[in-house]
Amino acid sequence: MNNGWNTERVIAVTRIACTMAAALAAGFGLALDADALYTGCAALLATVCYVWSWWSNNNMTKAAQEAQRYLDSIKASEHMGEEYCTGVENEEPFDQTPEAIDDDDCA
Repeated sequence: MNNGWNTERVIAVTRIACTMAAALAAGFGLALDADALYTGCAALLATVCYVWSWWSNNNMTKAAQEAQRYLDSIKASEHMGEEYCTGVENEEPFDQTPEAIDDDDCA
C-alpha cells in the first residue's frame, strides 16, 4: 500500500483546512464561505506554479544564455549529422575542458 501523498489526498487536506479556517473565522464573527476560500487558495497555487514554471524555463543570467546557445549549437550539429568538438561559431566555447569533451563524440 502506498503511504505517500497523492493528488486526491492533497485536495482533501486542502478542502478540510479551508473548511476549518472558515469555521474558525465564523467563530470570530467573519462570514467566509469555505468553497470560496478553497477557490482562492487554488487560484493562488496555480499562479505560484505558473510563475515558477516560467522562471525555471527561462535563461535569466548571462551564463545561462551562453549555456543555451552552446546546447542549441550541439543539437544543431547533431541534427545535421556532424560531429561536434568545438565551441559556438564565432564565439568562445562554453566549456572545452578535457572532462567536458566526451571522446566518444569526437573523431
